[in-house]
Amino acid sequence: MREIDKMDELDALHHIKKVDAPEFLFTRIEQKLKHEKSAKMPAWALYAISTSLAIILFVNAFAIISYSKSSRQEANLAKAMNLLPSNNIYSYE
Repeated sequence: MREIDKMDELDALHHIKKVDAPEFLFTRIEQKLKHEKSAKMPAWALYAISTSLAIILFVNAFAIISYSKSSRQEANLAKAMNLLPSNNIYSYE
């Protein structure tokens, strides 16, 4: 019974007709694409964005460098005052 149902469904596929596209559809699409204005960003906006990103990059670099210098100074101070914890079980000092 199932095979008969499958055969009926497959026979329905033979009745499908090919659909043609309207004439000159491709040429109409090409012309619309040619005449459509592209979304361009003004030059002043590009300069503003690139300048602000460069400033942010330099500020971040300065912050990282100054943080690493201050953390080194703090580590040297803690070492000088013997405030660093030792994880060594056997202390030879």
